[in-house]
Amino acid sequence: MARRVLTVERVREVRRLIGQGLSNRQIAQALRMRRKRVSEIRGMADGQAIQALSTQPIATDPAWTLQVLWPAVLREIGEGFEIKRIWEERAQSVTGYPNFWKYLHRRYPSLLKATVTLREFNPGTHCEVDWAGDTIPYHDASGHTRKAHVFVGILCFSQLIFAHAFENEQKSAWLAAHQKMYASFGGVPQVTVPDNLKTGTTLRPGLKPFLCRVGRPLSDRRGSG
Repeated sequence: MARRVLTVERVREVRRLIGQGLSNRQIAQALRMRRKRVSEIRGMADGQAIQALSTQPIATDPAWTLQVLWPAVLREIGEGFEIKRIWEERAQSVTGYPNFWKYLHRRYPSLLKATVTLREFNPGTHCEVDWAGDTIPYHDASGHTRKAHVFVGILCFSQLIFAHAFENEQKSAWLAAHQKMYASFGGVPQVTVPDNLKTGTTLRPGLKPFLCRVGRPLSDRRGSG
């Protein structure tokens, strides 16, 4: 049976039946909706119940959006939690991070603008790099299924994206990824910023981390800090 869309009228009807003293089971049977949804609306104030409507996926949205608890996602974004961490806890099992981010950006642009600190960059000054969260399955020459690790770099001013797949996330792949990225961009930015990098740093107990033997020559030779 097709999933019925939750409308403002249906939310108001649920609130009306709650006011008449009907149980969640009775309301769910009368309106042909899940008791869990009735219970969620019962626990909200009138304004919150109507606002919750805007957090529900619409009919044209991807199927995976129906498996995400969007009221909780939006609440955590409003509380300042990192979006990638929210995805890991709320949606990683049903979709990749790029899809999750694109959907948020399309459905709730005003919320993201209110919670994300906008940064200004000059052309050619900054580039951000990281390994993507998801691996990509592929078949090697022998027919075995393996996982490719995707390196992603982005020029902060133009938002130009570079991506390349590697067999692993080892230091040699990290170095090769930067070389390919700079060649693709046709130059080297003043600053290359890794996101929570472990590959290119070495930790010393009680001391600050420093560039490893792979990261430092790359920085010195290419002229990007």
